[in-house]
Amino acid sequence: MDLLFNFIVFAQLVMIAFSAYWFFKRNDELPIIVSGVTFIFSSYRFYSVSQGMGEWIETTVTFGLDYITDDDAFQALIYIALGEFTLLLTYFAMMREKLPIHVTDLKEKKLFPAPAAFIAIGFGVYLMAEQFRALNEDVIQNSYFFLFPLTLIGMSILLGTGWVFGGLPSRAHKIACLAFFACAVYATFGVVLRFQCFGLLVALTTTFTSFMDPRKRMVALAGTMVFGAFLFGASGALRASDNSLDKVAGISNTRGAFDRLIAAEDANMLDGFVILQQVYPNMLNYSWGGEHLEILTRPIPRSIWPDKPVGGFVNKLGLRDTEKDGNLGISPSIYGSFYGEGGVLGIFIFAVIYAAALAKLTTNLTRSHPVLYLMVRATLISWMFPLLRGGDVPGLYSWLGMSVLPILVFCFFKRQYLFKTFQKRARNQSAADALPVNVVATSPDGTPSMPLLP
Repeated sequence: MDLLFNFIVFAQLVMIAFSAYWFFKRNDELPIIVSGVTFIFSSYRFYSVSQGMGEWIETTVTFGLDYITDDDAFQALIYIALGEFTLLLTYFAMMREKLPIHVTDLKEKKLFPAPAAFIAIGFGVYLMAEQFRALNEDVIQNSYFFLFPLTLIGMSILLGTGWVFGGLPSRAHKIACLAFFACAVYATFGVVLRFQCFGLLVALTTTFTSFMDPRKRMVALAGTMVFGAFLFGASGALRASDNSLDKVAGISNTRGAFDRLIAAEDANMLDGFVILQQVYPNMLNYSWGGEHLEILTRPIPRSIWPDKPVGGFVNKLGLRDTEKDGNLGISPSIYGSFYGEGGVLGIFIFAVIYAAALAKLTTNLTRSHPVLYLMVRATLISWMFPLLRGGDVPGLYSWLGMSVLPILVFCFFKRQYLFKTFQKRARNQSAADALPVNVVATSPDGTPSMPLLP
């Protein structure tokens, strides 16, 4: 086991190093996020527990399943490494575009004609999110009211994009926008919404740095990851406190946050994968794409479809009453979700599909209007963290849908201006003289990559 573990660690570190090289050459942070986060919740989690710095999660009392052993976790680690390498190598092979680095003299005030109104709408969304959170738990449980705070991510990206493209001309506008960012981060910090908080911080960093030099972006992203990890650990430590709603005490509990980070207590996706290994295929058959099909069926209310099948192995097997006992805070990683779809074959097939989809989406984004590119790119990068966490696949796409909702509304009202640029570019893509001379998006090699204005 030791020799194979060392090999997996070495291979994952090589993948991280190559992803960093890819980032510097192509300005594409997606591989470094996937490789870095996967390493933490797989190899580092296994190392921290096997060395006595932490413990595997309890499964006998909670689920009535067998205890997790090091051998079980190591088998899950092998499967996770398989999924990671398949996903990243496929992405590297299919992603041919170099993402734009900088934009010069670009102002898009036409898209943001009333900055005060945009900011006021942002605070309105914030107040609505707080009101929905204050509703009785029986009202918001299993409803889109519970997901509404995710719209703060999309609203933050929208306001940040307006800032980047000159839509917030005065100092007062910028101060009000910063106040909104602070409110959004504070609203999402806590036990329940900590993934939203982490995604929000990453989304803001991506928004403000996407057109910068990769070296500066790497520093900003690393700083955000460290700060976000601290907040994530602090919010996890609130679970064991006397008052889990005391956010000030949570932020002040630096020792508790540090201890959880060292033991990777909040990165227990390896533990969740072991649980799936006990469930599939011994207790449940592989779903063979059924969990992804639930993305379409989950929104159908039971008032229309009373016999709609329940989702998730916990509900299907009746292992835990989530409405009575609350959420577990345990996920099997996206590779575990792939495993539940078809075992090792499911990991391989879905890793290839997801990598191809991410590469295709990113390629298409580079040919779109820069405002659209920035908003969608920031949303996609922020979504990578709950996606890698895995678990309930329909829930992951609900997360994406609610977070992108403000952006979709904005794009609907500005569709003629945004998509007219894309259509013109598609007709004249090979004509170099179609680019305006004062607006240039350059790739890492200095060649024009993305026309920015009609």
